[in-house]
Amino acid sequence: MSDRAFHNLRNQCLDGSDMPTLFRLLTVITILAGLFYGAMFALATLVEPNRVEMTVDVPAERLVPR
Repeated sequence: MSDRAFHNLRNQCLDGSDMPTLFRLLTVITILAGLFYGAMFALATLVEPNRVEMTVDVPAERLVPR
């Protein structure tokens, strides 16, 4: 690619003439939502929680109403 063609292509991309702003915004939001959904799906299906019995001692002062 010649130096002049590179600069013409770079200027076209920088001035935003290749993609409208709203379409770009919606595309970015859609991609981010897809990545978020994919990550949540992977966490829900691939990670198994550890189930353990838990006991919490509550002091008697906290149980008595004032």
